[in-house]
Amino acid sequence: MVTGIICHQFRQFATKSPKAVLTSADLLKSFNYENKALFGAVKKSKKKAGKAKLSSSCNESEGSSEMYWLLEHKSSAPVDTGEQLKKKPGRPRKKSSLPITSLENNSNDSKSDISSSFSGNSSSNPPHRTEAKEIPFSNKGIKSILNFPLISTEVQDAPETIRDYDSLLPSVGKILQATLSDSARKSLIEWKLAKIRELGEDGFNQLQQRQLNEGKMFHKSLENYFATGKEPQQDSDVYKTWESVSPVLRDLSPAIEFTEKMVEHPFLKYRGVVDCVCKVNSEMAVIEWKKSDKQKTTINATFDAPLQLCAYLGALSADPQYKLHAAEGYVIVANTMGQPAQVHRLDEITLRRYWQLWLRRLQEFWIRTRDGTLPEPI
Repeated sequence: MVTGIICHQFRQFATKSPKAVLTSADLLKSFNYENKALFGAVKKSKKKAGKAKLSSSCNESEGSSEMYWLLEHKSSAPVDTGEQLKKKPGRPRKKSSLPITSLENNSNDSKSDISSSFSGNSSSNPPHRTEAKEIPFSNKGIKSILNFPLISTEVQDAPETIRDYDSLLPSVGKILQATLSDSARKSLIEWKLAKIRELGEDGFNQLQQRQLNEGKMFHKSLENYFATGKEPQQDSDVYKTWESVSPVLRDLSPAIEFTEKMVEHPFLKYRGVVDCVCKVNSEMAVIEWKKSDKQKTTINATFDAPLQLCAYLGALSADPQYKLHAAEGYVIVANTMGQPAQVHRLDEITLRRYWQLWLRRLQEFWIRTRDGTLPEPI
């Protein structure tokens, strides 16, 4: 789904609006927005009160994951290399029936790419002061987040370090957005301000809404196809995107388990909507759909998409409603210009390494929520 904020270097728009003339009030508003986003809100004194009821996650827009997958993060943080899995005799790999663009495996090149493409921790962000909140983890529980397995077969009950939590669980997209690296966050803010100067605030809001609607339409068209076999009309706004991905869909449609389902991780306390679960060559797999007007020939070009996929896979494994264990994942990028979709396959070892990166971002989110240092929403 679409958050409504996109990077200009990844999006091209079919039409251009005339430059908007900004008033001094508009410029002041833009200046204040940039200061608040970069340095945080003015710190307010705390009111004396008893123990307040846990509040729900706020400032979360509808479908808060789609746009942030475009942002690149840099880090040399160590990641799980999957050595334990490599020592175990594995099943022979079956040739995928899908047209694979890239296969992420346990090669040294793959490990290097993963380490250089994602930030394991963006704690270098300035300590923006926000409202401190109670979180569902003790100090010991916070530390143990990094040890939680991707596949929850050995977890029977919630650890004692996890507390009752009445608030709305944060979404995967919200967590990734809140833990962006400094450089990614700054680039996003600068792009947004530039677009507001170009289009005006109303024009920018219309741009956001259009992107949100297109994302919804694309996902709805996929859902309808898997349920009824009906394809979108040629005059549909998403038909070109559909043409890109339709050859892949024909291979998937007989084996679809479900699409667009809300999942929650009962132990790590996050939620999200998984795009698609299906069988590929008789193996259960999780699919993350993306769309772009650029070719994404490597998994690194999809940025946070593998982290999203692993977050959903981990939740599917732990959620008592599903208890589903998938050994493969696919990031499939549909091209909005109608060019063939890019299919990126992640094997089990690679999934576990991305899972470690996701756990680092998740741990940072809960620590900063507890300490009141989450950055202002962009």
